[in-house]
Amino acid sequence: MNAAFQLEVLKSRHDALSRLPLIGLALSILQGILFLLSPEASHTWQGITAWQTLWITFLSPLFLSLLTGLSMNREIKAQGGGLWLRPLSWQSQAHGELLWLCLQCLFLNLAVILPTILFGLIFKIPGDIPWLRIFSLVAVLTLSSLPLLVIGQRISRKTGLVMNIIWALLGSITGIFASERFFWWLDPWAWPIRATFVLSGTAANGVALSENSPLWSISPLPVLGVAILATYCLAAFPYALPSKNLTFKAKGRKVRAWHCNGSLSAEFVKYRHTVTPWLAILIPIAVAPLALSRLKGHGAWQLWTLLVIPLGSALLPALAWNWELESWRILKTRANFPSTLYSSKLLNLWIASLISSAILFILLRFLHMPEYTTLADFILIGLSVFAFQSFHLWIAVRYSSSVTLGIGIVLSLLALILGGTGLGNQIWPYFPWIWAAVLADANGQFSIYLLLLTLLGILFTILGMKESAK
Repeated sequence: MNAAFQLEVLKSRHDALSRLPLIGLALSILQGILFLLSPEASHTWQGITAWQTLWITFLSPLFLSLLTGLSMNREIKAQGGGLWLRPLSWQSQAHGELLWLCLQCLFLNLAVILPTILFGLIFKIPGDIPWLRIFSLVAVLTLSSLPLLVIGQRISRKTGLVMNIIWALLGSITGIFASERFFWWLDPWAWPIRATFVLSGTAANGVALSENSPLWSISPLPVLGVAILATYCLAAFPYALPSKNLTFKAKGRKVRAWHCNGSLSAEFVKYRHTVTPWLAILIPIAVAPLALSRLKGHGAWQLWTLLVIPLGSALLPALAWNWELESWRILKTRANFPSTLYSSKLLNLWIASLISSAILFILLRFLHMPEYTTLADFILIGLSVFAFQSFHLWIAVRYSSSVTLGIGIVLSLLALILGGTGLGNQIWPYFPWIWAAVLADANGQFSIYLLLLTLLGILFTILGMKESAK
């Protein structure tokens, strides 16, 4: 075990995994600045601790899925660095990886939560610094999140990074609803939320707990017991190698293929057995009943424009470029120009997003929620997606898929904070990621913003075409 752990430390020295705590630190600084600027924030030590609710309920599961998914991606590309063919068992290697991921999880929580002390001192919050409560929050959040690391390990080994992130996104949503219910123990994503009610002072929906709230009586100890026991049991099950790397299809097997011509048709063929069509279909189907039961029309529009669109516009280009990265140099030597291949890829992603939005609009109308489903709203969504996806695909080509995913998560966080609260009332014209949420109430009077979105999309498309040709 010690050798496997040391091996993980060596492998991660110059890896993207080691930089995730730095991104967490940047998010903490951003949260602290917004806390200082927000007139609605409670400027007390209790209030600044409650400001971490977005990290606890939503961002932490996503970052943990990135941790496990990126670690598995590295192993898949390197075939374990030859480790899979050596005497060290796969179980030992997986346990060493899990131990390193747990340490990274602790670093992440420290990087996000501890800077709140600094911002409390800058704002000169009265009273003594609650050292014990803050470090207890870090410890409890880390221990209750351990099962998510084991689950993420197994999902990423079986289905890859993409499905791991999707599971984390769905799990964070279900965890918010289950954490205050009697069946909380069935949902591992609810455990970190439930365990930190008393320490953060907020409910699962981010609202500060009242003095007589029954949630104050929920002790984190039972949750920690369940989480540690689940971690031990899940880690004890045998690990296996990613089967897709060591399984070879028999020759002569009949493979159905589409007859296609042109780069756009080729893009459709490449994506037909990926998660892209499933994402385009299943996400609006999941949002629609949530809108009916909880959010209604305005809430569904905000969920779609402030979370699904910003995050999805980063996820899809990151996936598309990650699938193409290894073969792009070969593709550039063929008859099609790189700019044609690039624009076809972007157009394919845009069509998938338009289909997804159209499904949501149809379902909302079927559920008798016709608000925010006009043609003008659909055009606003379409041009927003065009601008965002062209930006993220350019970033993916210029830097990497991990960078564009990280930027997408940060921009989604900003969109949620600025568009979902009153903080963006004055600055929204300068942040396109919340235009769709704000302009939907303008009764179609947003022609100038549609033009700006179109110009931004064209600009980033041109930059991406030039970058893809290098």
